[in-house]
Amino acid sequence: MKVWNLQARIRDGLERLRIYERWPLLFEMIHVRMAALHGANRAAEACRSFTAETVVHLLGLAVLSVVLSVASGVIMIPFCLLLMVFFVIFRVKSLDNQVKHKRRRIVLELPELLNKITLLLHAGETLHQAIHRSCQQADESHPLYKEWVKLSRALKDNRPFIIAMEEFSRSCGVLEVSMFSTNVLMNFKRGGSDFAYSLEELSHTLWERRKAAARTIGEEASAKMVFPMVLLFCTVMLIVAAPAVLSLQ
Repeated sequence: MKVWNLQARIRDGLERLRIYERWPLLFEMIHVRMAALHGANRAAEACRSFTAETVVHLLGLAVLSVVLSVASGVIMIPFCLLLMVFFVIFRVKSLDNQVKHKRRRIVLELPELLNKITLLLHAGETLHQAIHRSCQQADESHPLYKEWVKLSRALKDNRPFIIAMEEFSRSCGVLEVSMFSTNVLMNFKRGGSDFAYSLEELSHTLWERRKAAARTIGEEASAKMVFPMVLLFCTVMLIVAAPAVLSLQ
């Protein structure tokens, strides 16, 4: 609770100092990533929270450097400043990884959602009914279904379908979702089998993109395993070669 109060005070202090206007390039960079993670509506609030949390950690590093300087008698301020710079870079880089992970999860799950919608349309459901029914038992912790449930709630609140669909597309921030939304907006007025068949054609494209994303994940996992395998190989070689070397001595 004390940390939260400190973070809230730091947020107020940063706004009074107009720090967001003094370093527009840095905060614009963070804002873009927050929009990709939380949607355009929550991006500004998330950016402020992220900045305040980062400042709390930086203050902790500063206090730690002062304590170490007093305890050891060695000036730690230059090292602390360097560590702060690397910490800020690491925090921003972690946002890139979160955005990348979110987009991959959406790309992998979107064909499954599209299949559900297509099956419901073939079963005689209207598009609105298919959207509402596909939200049943949906895992809202998943980024795609989180935005899909928001779309369903917006339609239940009688929000215009075109506006709700565009907001869904922007919140996801993925090209494949934009393709899906554009296809829906272009064809949903026709209804009938033509609309369902157009979604089936799109489904084939999205499945190919899912396969490509899965291959990329597999290649990255293989690349990450290279260093542990080399380390394991060197360890085994040392274990095997050590008795021979000791016997020669």
